[in-house]
Amino acid sequence: MTKVHFIAIASLLGKTGTKMNRKFLLAACGAILVLLGMPAQQTDAVANGQAVFDSLRCSSCHKPDTDKVGASLQRIAEIYGDHEKLLAYLKGNSEPIIAPERRGVMKGQLKKVAKLTDEEKQALADYILTFK
Repeated sequence: MTKVHFIAIASLLGKTGTKMNRKFLLAACGAILVLLGMPAQQTDAVANGQAVFDSLRCSSCHKPDTDKVGASLQRIAEIYGDHEKLLAYLKGNSEPIIAPERRGVMKGQLKKVAKLTDEEKQALADYILTFK
């Protein structure tokens, strides 16, 4: 199993449990990621990014490894490739690389993203890029 698998499992299982179960699951996945070699500080950022992703309901359109309404997280991570490009898009400083003709679909969501703190945007990018 890879880091992506653990995050995807936590995301899926976390939706079915109580708030306490989600916290436990997230902590367990964080511990596993540390054991796999991801620094603890980075696992916190990934967990925070997943929380932002979930709170904005991004998973309604963006699935871990399947293109549905929106591009998969895996595809986004592969195409954007690094924090600078992805953050530029999340901050509204660059045009979309994936399906630019569909930018109107993301317009409302990007307004919500614009209201996030820089730390939250960074965490969101960290989370998305774990799917590379």
